[in-house]
Amino acid sequence: MSLIHPWMLLGLGALAVPLVIHLLRSRRHRTAWLGTLRFLLEAVAETQRWRRLRNLLLLLLRVSAIVLLVLLFARPLLERKRADAGREAHVVLIDSSGSMDTRVLGRTAFARGLAKAKSLLAGLPEDAEITIAEFADDVRAVGSLAQLRKQVGGRTDYAGALDWGLERLADSDAEQKVLHIITDLQAAGLPTVARAALPDRVRIDLIPIHEIGPANGAITDVKLLNPYAAATFAIAVGTRFYGPLKHDTVRLQLELADGTEMEQAVDASGTTVLNVPFSGAPAGGRPVCGVVRLSVPDTYMRDNQRHFALHVRRTSPVLLLDGASGANLFEDEGYFLCHALSVSGLSHGHSRFTPKVVRQLVDPREYAAVAVCNVRKLAAEQTRGLRRYVEQGGSLLFFLGDRTEPESLAAWHRAGLLPCRAERLPVAVPRPIGEWDVDHPALRLFDGKRGSLSGVVFRESFKFELGPSVRVLARLANGAPAILEGTVGAGRILVYANPCDRDWADLPTRAIYVPLMRELFGYLVADTVPAAEVRLVLAGVHEARAPGLYGDGPTTVVLTDPRETDPAGADEEAFRDRLGLPAAVREPVAAEFGPLPRRRMRRRELWRFLALGLLVLSMLENLMAERTYA
Repeated sequence: MSLIHPWMLLGLGALAVPLVIHLLRSRRHRTAWLGTLRFLLEAVAETQRWRRLRNLLLLLLRVSAIVLLVLLFARPLLERKRADAGREAHVVLIDSSGSMDTRVLGRTAFARGLAKAKSLLAGLPEDAEITIAEFADDVRAVGSLAQLRKQVGGRTDYAGALDWGLERLADSDAEQKVLHIITDLQAAGLPTVARAALPDRVRIDLIPIHEIGPANGAITDVKLLNPYAAATFAIAVGTRFYGPLKHDTVRLQLELADGTEMEQAVDASGTTVLNVPFSGAPAGGRPVCGVVRLSVPDTYMRDNQRHFALHVRRTSPVLLLDGASGANLFEDEGYFLCHALSVSGLSHGHSRFTPKVVRQLVDPREYAAVAVCNVRKLAAEQTRGLRRYVEQGGSLLFFLGDRTEPESLAAWHRAGLLPCRAERLPVAVPRPIGEWDVDHPALRLFDGKRGSLSGVVFRESFKFELGPSVRVLARLANGAPAILEGTVGAGRILVYANPCDRDWADLPTRAIYVPLMRELFGYLVADTVPAAEVRLVLAGVHEARAPGLYGDGPTTVVLTDPRETDPAGADEEAFRDRLGLPAAVREPVAAEFGPLPRRRMRRRELWRFLALGLLVLSMLENLMAERTYA
């Protein structure tokens, strides 16, 4: 605190005035005793003590009033430095993307960037406003360099990091604002379209780390070509090479969690197909897990391997009981059905089904489903065997036709294999399927958008005595059932009221035949164990785990971002142009902004408070004086 008129303190000498008055009024007198006042002595002695106390309070009030009056004329004031005047604000952004894991001479680019950040922070003013943050796919502010991630990773997003830093500086009241970006200048992280030029109110200090080499090999993707496997399953491994790497000498190494290993040369096309031995799907719907490694010497090793978790299922064996052999191969009852189920429709992998055609019924327990294709009759032991098979969870599909005898239909119904009584009846004219249950899993594909059953035409059919346990899945245009469903124990039974060949219909010649047969059998062999959840997570600012497999809870695969595999860097001028940054300034900060301004002071006078205090004291002194002299 200071005074504008310090010489006014001489007025404190006026404090002697109330002191003299108080002493004069307090001098002692000789006491004279009067007989008529003797009875008042007790009352006077009591009031003298209070009068003495009031005189002291009155003296204190008068002295305080004189002090306040003197200080009022001396005009005291408070001075303090402005907290924001001339202060510098610095935002330090440190690139922690995947490319910063590039290693040269045993030291990563991120370690070199960290050293540059320490040097930068050591040279900043002690009173500077400093914000430290790391960036990759997002930005994360940290309190110190020690709080940066231990595992770098994630794609580079320069535009997002720049906007975050400018927003932080916009909230600051400092006069000098500097945004420092410590990065490897990776071109892949730049926006595809050049950004508008930034205002020059903020200086952009670009600190490059030239560590990315011109050559890099990377695994960019691992895909399962077909979810169904027999002895093997096929996966496609995508690879990319940058710079003068000779990929014709590079090999892929695969290792599964069960210990299976294999190695294969990399295909020059960029996609290598591996036919991996399949020993069986893990229990509980768990995926097949493993890792693929690329044997290539480069500076960025993290993208040389990629973990995967794939849901692979073994193909379902299906038994087709052929009711009769025709005059040629194409006349066999199960010929078209066998080919419809065995075709995969993919360039790699296997069909979902492995069909086997037989003339005599064998033990069905080894098969996921059994189809009885226009069979004349079954022996009693065979019928009982099929009944036990269905009761224990097996699936059965009847294709009825001209060879199916009425006695067989009755025997199958008595054994519980047919869900209702059936009788062969001719159809007056060929009738197409007129309606079907699109909500049923077996016919959900034919919802009118992806397919339709209206092109399926029956020339003959069967009459069924429907009961409460029978579900009709499809009907002909005349209302006759075409596809029915029933259950026995834990198993399912479907009845298709026509043969699966060309006897009563030309269905095998139509495009709808293959998807219809596959959907019916797909419903019968549906896996009751749901596939366990698999989460794919790209490494980034908010993902602290290193790339790899993690099995705590749902299987999680942390992957390197394939956009970080391109090592090409941009020169500083092109880098600034793409982000809209001003041209580089080589002079130090002080030369650009000029010398720091002198710290301005905030001045706050106290005369208002003194005047208010003097007014209050005057009022109290007046009240006290009246009571004293009354």
